[in-house]
Amino acid sequence: GHAGPPASLEMPLLASKKDNATSAAAHHVPISAHHNPSAVTVSHLAGPYRAPVPPSLSEVEIQELRKQTRQCMLAVGMFLSGTANTITIKAAMSTLAVGRDGGEPRPFDHPFVVAGFMFVGEISCLLVHYMTRARGCRKRYNTNVCALPAMFDISATCIMYVGLTMTTATTMQMMRGTVVFFTGLFSALFLKRRLWPFHWCALFSVCVGAAVVGYASLLVAPAEAGG
Repeated sequence: GHAGPPASLEMPLLASKKDNATSAAAHHVPISAHHNPSAVTVSHLAGPYRAPVPPSLSEVEIQELRKQTRQCMLAVGMFLSGTANTITIKAAMSTLAVGRDGGEPRPFDHPFVVAGFMFVGEISCLLVHYMTRARGCRKRYNTNVCALPAMFDISATCIMYVGLTMTTATTMQMMRGTVVFFTGLFSALFLKRRLWPFHWCALFSVCVGAAVVGYASLLVAPAEAGG
């Protein structure tokens, strides 16, 4: 028969197989991969896949993120509610109804009644105020300070609704946007807040846009009256 390998060669061969098995177990590579290099995949070389861990936020960053989210939600809510307010009030004023004395149907031109209903809705916010006070939040403030701004708000709202009976809702809403200019101007005059050049450019753009819309409304009004 065929003679086996010498005894001196058997020990190195067994040691080599043992080393290959140990190395394969440590690197999770099959033993056959050592004999077939093409069987080694990228995952074997790179090790087991680990999902990236998202960076943790600090407490200050979390509070700032919550603040920005709350501000965005308030801005979107004010935009939607303001638009819905103007549209619904214009729709109410455009409604035709026959009076108690009969006759032809007349539009519902009652701006002061509409303003009264709106302020009834604003008064309902006092319920939230008293609920917060009942929970222990008792901030002291002078209510007389709010009296003068409230009077101006009532007067401005009544005048605005009187104007709404004479123009379209889109024109009134654009003219209403000029409040941004007066707010910025009075904050610089009375509150001594500094407005940067881009603030003034934005305020100027708002005024130009309102002026263009108002002028277009004046041009269209005579044509509609004549037609």
